[in-house]
This record gives sequence, structure tokens and C-alpha cells, in this order.
Amino acid sequence: RSGDEADDVAVGSRANNAFHRALYRPAQMPRLMSAIQELWLHNERYLRIVWREMPYQQKSQDEHKAILDACKAHDVTRAVTLLRDHIGEAAHSLEEILSRQLV
Repeated sequence: RSGDEADDVAVGSRANNAFHRALYRPAQMPRLMSAIQELWLHNERYLRIVWREMPYQQKSQDEHKAILDACKAHDVTRAVTLLRDHIGEAAHSLEEILSRQLV
């Protein structure tokens, strides 16, 4: 919910990080969580660029809701597909932004 209400990039970023940690935590793999968190720290600056440059935040929240719905329905295949697409969409958006800035 806090991501829906975020009007500040820092608040939205923290809410996004918390959402993804909550998804991965049940796997009970602390070393993997640590590695993901380390990657997240380096990735956050790029996610902030996407949020600042594109109208992506609502789309991201809608994707989060769909992922959560799939998790609640215990539809692992759908949840994994949605999560993969969600991460890929953010990467694609960042690639578009950086490509425009390099031209």
C-alpha cells in the first residue's frame, strides 16, 4: 500500500524494495537475500532514473498487485512469469532512457 501513496522517489523506492524482499523472504535463503540486497543497493539509482523520467510508477504498482494476487492464489507459475516480466519491463524502460541520453 505504501508504494501506492508514494509521491517521493525515495519513499517509492523503499516501498518497492520492501515489496520485493517480502516476496523473496519466504524462500528462507539468507545468503541469497543478502546477495539480492547488495544488488538492490546498486540497482536503486537506476530505478530512480526510470521513475523520474517515465510515468512508470503506477504501472509498477499494477504489476505488483498482479504478482501479489498470483501469490495469494498459490499460482507459482503465474507469479514467476509476472515477476520476470515486471523486472524485464523496468530494465527495458531504463535501457530506453539511457539510449536517449547517449544520443
